[in-house]
Amino acid sequence: MFNSIVNVIDNTELNAIVIDVKGNDGKLSYRSTVPLAIRYGTGVAKIPDIRQVMDELREKRIFPIARIVAFRDPLIAARKPEWAVRNRSGAVWTDDRGVAWVDPYNREYWDYLVDVAREAVILGFREIQFDYVRFTSDGKISECVYPFRSALSHEDLIPEFLRYVRQRLADLHVPMSADVFGLTTTAEDDLGIGQNFSKLAPAVDIVCPMVYPSHYATGFIGLSEPDKYPYRVVFRGVSDGVRRLSRMRSTTIMRPWLQAFSLGNHYGREQIQAQVQAAKDAGATEWLFWDAGCTYRISDFR
Repeated sequence: MFNSIVNVIDNTELNAIVIDVKGNDGKLSYRSTVPLAIRYGTGVAKIPDIRQVMDELREKRIFPIARIVAFRDPLIAARKPEWAVRNRSGAVWTDDRGVAWVDPYNREYWDYLVDVAREAVILGFREIQFDYVRFTSDGKISECVYPFRSALSHEDLIPEFLRYVRQRLADLHVPMSADVFGLTTTAEDDLGIGQNFSKLAPAVDIVCPMVYPSHYATGFIGLSEPDKYPYRVVFRGVSDGVRRLSRMRSTTIMRPWLQAFSLGNHYGREQIQAQVQAAKDAGATEWLFWDAGCTYRISDFR
């Protein structure tokens, strides 16, 4: 997959690549020297030689972004269950996919994420991007018990985490970004997961709302099937975020995630370029594309 993605970047206007450093399964993608990773065996060799990869990206002048999944961590939750979100009976809570999460209130876990991020920068990554920087969803969240809970609300805790990590990484002089639900740019609350856009966005250098048209519910801006209207959905999602950042006089950059996959309706060059135009028209100057299968076509981005 890596070579095919690099080939697409080489032959289009694309200039960056997001690489999993810490994935959805809690595993680090290379043999890590982070003490907690060594202790609990979280570093694996998905990428056999990370330094070779970074050398190639540097030679090709491709900007490497390190994706670090934050609180969705079934591996640490299994190997250190006292750090996990619990249910009311005291057992480890799992979402509707059977995945366990780490308690976002646990500041010792924050330091683990800081160590992972620092190692990534030392290896050559030029941006740290946090994903799943939120509380649990997609399950019986009313059953969730947070053992490390403090007086902070969910929507105040997530920005506090981001500010803490950003300060701990300040000496490395790399930007920090956060992936958030697309609807956060429009919603006034935290969607029940701690992602209040107005509170969270100023805590990072770059905010990346996932404005995938397929992920918006029926009725969004009056559309019966938002997935059929990539321009309108992306324009609304991005422009709402840009407007809110402007009102706050925030220096945070808006860099939306756009849809490069088909879910219900076919997404090809027409839909991809419509999203790019919408992002531009809404005031964004950067964007990212995602496809779970990493199948990107040169023709879609020209």
